[in-house]
Amino acid sequence: MTGLEIFDTIDADGDGVLTQAEIDKLLNDRHAAHDANADGNLDLKEFAGLWNETMHPLTVRAFQMLDTDDDGIVTRAEYDRPFAGIVEWFDRDGSLSNREGWDDDDAMTVAAGGTTTKPVLRMAEHQLASTSRPGWRRSLRS
Repeated sequence: MTGLEIFDTIDADGDGVLTQAEIDKLLNDRHAAHDANADGNLDLKEFAGLWNETMHPLTVRAFQMLDTDDDGIVTRAEYDRPFAGIVEWFDRDGSLSNREGWDDDDAMTVAAGGTTTKPVLRMAEHQLASTSRPGWRRSLRS
């Protein structure tokens, strides 16, 4: 679901403007839909249903990014691909530490479209390049 589709879902009267009343109605309706025992609260199971519904668009997007051949199936090879060689990407000195590759200035450079020699950020550049392909935003039926 795109940002515009989410906006349109909330914009109940279709006037192109979101009011607090429209947002409150959506929240109230979604809460009530998952409050199975109608006690006004959500237990863990009820909340899990709400959370899964809310996160579904992100789940679809992650699936699409992994499904590199766009066949609607994530093979084991596609699932493993983002992590293939991850230690090698991060490693600088023969062992892996939590400090290797992290530098906020370099992260900003990559975010702005630049490049870096830091291993973790080189990996991010590679992952961004490998997922920028036509069709990755296609819709999946739930």
